[in-house]
Amino acid sequence: MQTVTITSKNQITIPKYIVNEINAEMGDKLIVSLKDNLIILKPTKSVMDDLYGSVSTPKHLKGKDIDEVIKASKLKRFSTPNSQ
Repeated sequence: MQTVTITSKNQITIPKYIVNEINAEMGDKLIVSLKDNLIILKPTKSVMDDLYGSVSTPKHLKGKDIDEVIKASKLKRFSTPNSQ
């Protein structure tokens, strides 16, 4: 356990061994929560890992290139009736 100090901007420095342990890098985002008076910092990467596979791909989209699906969806959503 190590003590950290809150700065005038309400910032803290996370000890290097913790940053290394969670494989964090400069610019990474962390989710901050409070539970039972404990501050919890969780890398967003681990949240994404937790969610992976929780949403299934609709049958009509399976095997399709995601960039093409997005492009087609944008065209359909934002085109006017006269531009189709």
